[in-house]
Amino acid sequence: KETTLRPIERLEYQSLKKGISLGNHVYDFQEETVGYPVIKATIPLGKEVVVSFGEWLNEERKPQRHIGERDFSFVLKGSGKEETYMHPIRKLGLRYLSFEGEIDVKEVSLLPVLYPSKEKKVVLDSPLHQKIYDVALHTLRLNMMEHYFDCPWREQSFYGLDSRFSMRYGYAALEGSVYQREALHLMSEDRNW
Repeated sequence: KETTLRPIERLEYQSLKKGISLGNHVYDFQEETVGYPVIKATIPLGKEVVVSFGEWLNEERKPQRHIGERDFSFVLKGSGKEETYMHPIRKLGLRYLSFEGEIDVKEVSLLPVLYPSKEKKVVLDSPLHQKIYDVALHTLRLNMMEHYFDCPWREQSFYGLDSRFSMRYGYAALEGSVYQREALHLMSEDRNW
């Protein structure tokens, strides 16, 4: 069977978002963000630096790198020169990013990428309920890539029940239905059900 072209939009790159240093080689992006890391730094020749990322800080005030057997990190190798390390394939979902190892950091940024969508205007009576709605909508948008992700940081898979909930919320919170419909279509082609 030939691959079906899905009529969804292309992902959109946003403006480069700079991390704010919290000291001790930990950077904060001020909110959960999804995108590609851009790191300008000097690492001594042959040395390795571990870059960890996550949604919250642990008791050591660093991103929670290990959850069970999973490790949310990657390694940069040094050339001894100032370089811009870009990871155009490794999309990260994070709020915090940190470095372990010998590194002179010049700048830490993320190139955010989002699926283009138009939100329905929803105004709630309670400021607390409005904040909950706004955070939920932001999270929904972070979970929309080539298909729905169940979590922008940890799993990044197209799980059926999580995606079903995202689709239902998408129908309610976003204009149009092409993205949701195509997610259902993609799910219908799965032979593992």
